[in-house]
Amino acid sequence: MVLLLTLSLLAPPLLAAAPPADVRRAATVLHADVGLVSEAHDAIDQVYRGQYDAALQSFAAMESRYPGTGFHSAGRALVWQGRMLADDDFRWDDEYQVDYAAARAQLETAVGVPGNDALDHFLLGGVLGLDALHLARKSEHLASMNRGMESMSALRRCQELAPEFIDAKIGDGLFMYWTTVISRRSKLIPDSPDQRTLGIRQLESIAQNALLLRPGAQLALTYIWLEEGSEKMALQTAIANHFDYPDSVISELALGRVYELNGLDDAARKVYLNVRRLDPKNRLVYLYLGNFYTRQDQHERALTTYDRYLGFGLTSEQAAVAHYNKGEVYFRMKDWDRADAAFAKAWDLDRVDGAKQRRRDVAEAR
Repeated sequence: MVLLLTLSLLAPPLLAAAPPADVRRAATVLHADVGLVSEAHDAIDQVYRGQYDAALQSFAAMESRYPGTGFHSAGRALVWQGRMLADDDFRWDDEYQVDYAAARAQLETAVGVPGNDALDHFLLGGVLGLDALHLARKSEHLASMNRGMESMSALRRCQELAPEFIDAKIGDGLFMYWTTVISRRSKLIPDSPDQRTLGIRQLESIAQNALLLRPGAQLALTYIWLEEGSEKMALQTAIANHFDYPDSVISELALGRVYELNGLDDAARKVYLNVRRLDPKNRLVYLYLGNFYTRQDQHERALTTYDRYLGFGLTSEQAAVAHYNKGEVYFRMKDWDRADAAFAKAWDLDRVDGAKQRRRDVAEAR
């Protein structure tokens, strides 16, 4: 071992691979250091792939090489969000809030210091947009809209400073689409003009032409097409992301859902089993698999899978959904006592819609 270490110190240094052309182009149009942009690209790529521990190390290393750029805290906030999105929970919310606040404070200072002006505004817009998504997932729609407008302000400043950097327009696309959707869902927000089509077109352009954010735009489009009820279009973007990131848990879970909605059950099952292989600790895949087995009338397998899901540290809302779904399995099995108990548990835990009606259905079916 000592000999190997000695030889490695004496050997000439290996040449580092040149950054991809898109990364070099992004650095040029952003007027930023290509090394900084390249390392940021690689670290974000690790988040896409679900390599969260490696990404945390990469963002920490960036702080030592590029202090004060905000990538450390911003990157950590992105990691926590990736983990929570993969499991559809808020387990890492405390960690996220600490790093979000630190990243925002650091970047709001950085945008006032000449140097990486376009990149600073892009990163600030990204951090604010990430928080808008987080607030939307918590159904804090008014706060989410306000955060989205803050994000748009920063991203539009980036566009002014680097007009050739199309990636900054991702905020326009997301904001136009989801503002329309959310304003129609929330009584607290006045209906806005319908800009869904414009938002989709913007995101499609980014998915084709962006230098750094093509995967993110493709994933966003997958969920938008599902929102629009266009399962065929969602399948196209989900498959594109699968080829780019076959080991991304978030992308694979989306692909599995899209396969199911397109009636491709066997393909969906293979994807879910692959997710379980990629990350045995992912809890959401067990809920999806349980639902899959239920539809296939594989009752015992469905119940076992739901129990595996319930074995994780779930919120009362998540556990309630699993108990409700177990009730549906027992109902199919005509096991009325267990069905009634499962629906009752779902109601007690989180007042699940339909649970009381299903108890009445059980009483009638006895």
